[in-house]
Amino acid sequence: MLCVTANLIRGWLQRMEHVRQYALGVALMIGEERRHDIVALCVLSGRGMPAIVRDVEHTELFD
Repeated sequence: MLCVTANLIRGWLQRMEHVRQYALGVALMIGEERRHDIVALCVLSGRGMPAIVRDVEHTELFD
């Protein structure tokens, strides 16, 4: 199950490649097998979540 979650995170970060000039961030999986959380920290320029990030496919899964 961890590899499925890791692939989901990795794919999301790859789809955000065009955002690199506006953001800096890291995503971690914390916990044990079958009981883990995804923790992410992103530093974005400006206020709020820019549309360029919201429009990345599967961003809504990381709410």
